[in-house]
Amino acid sequence: MAWCGVPGTYAEFAVVPAVRLVNIPAGVSFEQAAAAILQGMTAHYLSHSTYAIQSGDEVLIHAGAGGTGLLLTQMAKSRGARVFTTVSTEEKAALSRKAGADEVIFYTKTDFAVEVKRLTNGRGLPVVYDSVARRRSSSR
Repeated sequence: MAWCGVPGTYAEFAVVPAVRLVNIPAGVSFEQAAAAILQGMTAHYLSHSTYAIQSGDEVLIHAGAGGTGLLLTQMAKSRGARVFTTVSTEEKAALSRKAGADEVIFYTKTDFAVEVKRLTNGRGLPVVYDSVARRRSSSR
């Protein structure tokens, strides 16, 4: 079983309300389950509460190939968004595209702000999700 956000449960044994528990599927390790539930909750609140993505929105997700970025991409797509992501390598670009990214920007080669303006015909975006907090741009 996995859970998240239950005070006092960072222990070898814990009592958790049954309604807060999630079954861990066969083949998924405890470590994978813990990461997925935390990253999944993060992606959910970002896409549903912090900024409730609407159908037709265009959004930018930095670190598009990270755990949260991949989940956030899928949630944004399921809500009808056009998704732009930033990545650093071809391998990460492939992961991001597989998750549903419409446009993948290599921040190591391109100034993502300039590229977003180009891709949106100068409109810009209603929201940018940044789980990295530091971004290098090729023009800096």
